[in-house]
Amino acid sequence: MIEDAQIIEWLLRYGYLPKEEALGAALTLQDNVVRDAVAHAQEFGFYPLNAICMLRHGRPLTSDGDIGPATRELFSLERCEVPDFGSMSGRGGGGSWPILCQKSGIKMFVDLTNCPVREAWPQILVDVVEAYRLMGLRVIQVNSLAECNVHVYWRSFFGGTIGLAEFNGRTCVDRVFCSMSMSYRGENRGLFKHEFGHNCNLNHTRGGTMNPYIIAEQHPRAFWTPGDPSYSTLVRYFDGIPVGEPGPGPGPGPGPGPVDPPPPPPLPTPEPRPRRPLLDWLWKWFST
Repeated sequence: MIEDAQIIEWLLRYGYLPKEEALGAALTLQDNVVRDAVAHAQEFGFYPLNAICMLRHGRPLTSDGDIGPATRELFSLERCEVPDFGSMSGRGGGGSWPILCQKSGIKMFVDLTNCPVREAWPQILVDVVEAYRLMGLRVIQVNSLAECNVHVYWRSFFGGTIGLAEFNGRTCVDRVFCSMSMSYRGENRGLFKHEFGHNCNLNHTRGGTMNPYIIAEQHPRAFWTPGDPSYSTLVRYFDGIPVGEPGPGPGPGPGPGPVDPPPPPPLPTPEPRPRRPLLDWLWKWFST
């Protein structure tokens, strides 16, 4: 079970407890500033914590700042390492990839070296790329790290971290990382969609795809739905209008050659000329 000191560290790491509050102070779980931070974390983690409360206590969640077994279990759950609040929570709300590279394509390089889901990965990639394409962001898979905007890879993490991704700087030449845990055994489609959401400057949300605990996707192919808290932000970033063609692809090729025009309709068969005996005789006489 998570210790008291680890809870203080958790609140600091994910932005619930301002760092200045902890400077030179020996905080305890009974301090008002800590209780307020715990209540905030309980409310933001409503969906997993409420399920834990119903399972363990048979009652719904109460965001009261008290730390019982259910709240300690929440602080022990696997989650994304990106902070929920504070200066390190990202650039969400201020924009994302510029319109030029939205439509021409964000270049993604995937390093499968430590990928734990190699067999399923091709379909996961197709589904997640399609989800963002339908929102207006085109993604192109490239074969070189040197030319990519997003570097996707798997690595080991300390503790319960299952993913960490970088926010873009709102230029077409940005290169950001999208890292996922090589030991994660949850729903990898939802994890990839979540971490790539950070690459698109989406912050964590109380529920939906961008919740930090990666609650399993309800849609079998991970499409964005209007009920998701991040949906309106994606529409503001990318217009919400599908762009390009389905599939990650290697980028636009030369395309099909020019299409031959349809053949012209056949000429009408001329009707036989009426016989004119006198004119025919004169033409024959002058031509001899």
